Amino acid sequence: MNLNEVKKILEENFHKKPAEGKKRNIVFWYDEEGEFVEDIDELNLANATLIKLSDNNVFYIKYLLEKKDLKSNYLIYSPAAKPLPRDNWLLDTLKYSMEFFTDKAVLIMLDLGAKDISLRNVFKKYLKFFNNKDRYKKFTSYHPNNLTEEKVDISVLAALGKLPVADFEQVVKRVLIGETEGENKYLEAINNYGDMEAFWNLVEKRYGYTLEEKSIEKLIIMLLITHLSYNLEENLPKTWQDYLSLKKSDCIVFVSNFMNHAVDGKDYNINFYKDNIAAFIRNDERVFVIVSDALRYEAGKELINLLNKEVRGTTEIDFMQGVTPSTTKFGMASLLPRQTLEYSDKAEVIVDGVNT
Repeated sequence: MNLNEVKKILEENFHKKPAEGKKRNIVFWYDEEGEFVEDIDELNLANATLIKLSDNNVFYIKYLLEKKDLKSNYLIYSPAAKPLPRDNWLLDTLKYSMEFFTDKAVLIMLDLGAKDISLRNVFKKYLKFFNNKDRYKKFTSYHPNNLTEEKVDISVLAALGKLPVADFEQVVKRVLIGETEGENKYLEAINNYGDMEAFWNLVEKRYGYTLEEKSIEKLIIMLLITHLSYNLEENLPKTWQDYLSLKKSDCIVFVSNFMNHAVDGKDYNINFYKDNIAAFIRNDERVFVIVSDALRYEAGKELINLLNKEVRGTTEIDFMQGVTPSTTKFGMASLLPRQTLEYSDKAEVIVDGVNT
C-alpha cells in the first residue's frame, strides 16, 4: 500500500458523516512497523489535520482534542505499537474514534473496494478464507459493493457453498441439503474457513431462531412447525409451541420456496416408475421394487455397505426429491405406475381414478 492509497482511504473516511452524537471524525493510526514514518509529512489531507504522536505530546493532544478544538477532524499518527490500555493516556478518546491499519486485512479491503475502516476486524477474521485463490475469486464474482459486515458474512458463506449468488436463503437451503448427504461438508467448510457464529446470528435475524441449542435439526423443526401452523386449523400441541418462530412469514416463504426448489441433476420420485421401471417392463424383464417406509438415508447407506461386503455384485445409493406433503400416503402413491395422479378435496390420493 502506497501513500496515495492511504490518503484516498483516509480522506473518504473523514468525508463520512460523523456517527450519531459526534461532531467530527478522529482517526488513530498506529504504524507499528514504521512503514510510513519517512513519508508521513507528505500526507496532506484535504479534510483533516495530521498530528504525530510521541512520548512528549500525549497530554497536549488530549487537551487539544478534548478542550481546545472540538470541531476539526484529526489524524493521530504514531510510528509505534498501540500501547496497552493501562498505559494509554488517550484510551478514552480512542474508544470513540476510528483506527486505521495497513495490514493484510486492509489490503484485501482495498482490493475489494471496501473503504470503511470499521470493517477491518470483519475481514481479519476471514484471512484464512481469503488465503485461498479459488475462494477469493468466488467472493469477487458476487461483485460486492457498499460492503457491510452482514454482506461480507453472507458472501463468505455463499462462496463456501459455491453458490451462484450471495443470498442467505440459498445458504440455508444448501446447509439443509447438506444434512441429506450423510456428512455435511458445507457445515465443515463454514467451521474451517467461515464463521459459524455469524451464520447463526443471520438465522436468528432472518428466521427468528432463538433456541439456545444451535442445531440444524431443530432449525428444520422450527421452520416446518411454523409453516404447518399457517395452514393448521387446530391448535398446535404444547410441546411444539417452543418451535414457533416470531418471524412466521419469513419461515413460511422459505419453506414454500424450498419445497418448490429442484436440486440440480435430481429427479422427483413422482417420476419413479417412468424413469426407473417402465423400460424393464417394455423389455419383458423382471424387476423387483421394495418400498420401505421412513427408511432414513444413513440407514440405507449402512445397508449398501453391508450388501457390497457380503453379496456378489455391486449396489449403489442415490436419492430423489419427494412430493409434498411428504407423508406416506402421498409419497408411496407417487411411486405407482399411472396415467393420472390427483388429490381430492378430502386429501385422498387418486391414481387413474382409483382411491389409493
